[in-house]
Amino acid sequence: MIFAGDELGAEGTNGEHSRTTIPWGREEQVNPLVLGAYRDLIRMRRSEPALTGGGHHWVLIDDDALGFVREDSDSRVLVVLTRSAFDGHLHVPGAPLDRARAEQLFCSGQVRAAVAGTPGNEETPAVSCEGSCPPGSAVAFQTPGPAVLIWRFA
Repeated sequence: MIFAGDELGAEGTNGEHSRTTIPWGREEQVNPLVLGAYRDLIRMRRSEPALTGGGHHWVLIDDDALGFVREDSDSRVLVVLTRSAFDGHLHVPGAPLDRARAEQLFCSGQVRAAVAGTPGNEETPAVSCEGSCPPGSAVAFQTPGPAVLIWRFA
């Protein structure tokens, strides 16, 4: 949900100061990185059928992280959101994930991610499901701070 001025980078503390005034006619006060990210996310949502009409499955619910999958008959889209550092894994139900056919649609923050059972390298975190996840169904996810990761699996 976008709230009054989020897309412009408006900030505040709480209560009456939870948002600053929208800078109508003062474009130099708009944060172009924040506005650009919101535009990219809106464009992606409109162009990905699974994000607008697909089924919804929660795959990660943590104090500082949420993850869900939206899927239709053609694709699955994995969305992971963190508000602070996170190091863990999530299980995606259904057919095994093919990381070789996955496409990163959006990434913000410093994110390292890997699909279990696929070749990795030093840059990807280890996946340890302790036998509880079928091969190719777990995604390990590490970030030192707030992040957004969106992958499409064909």
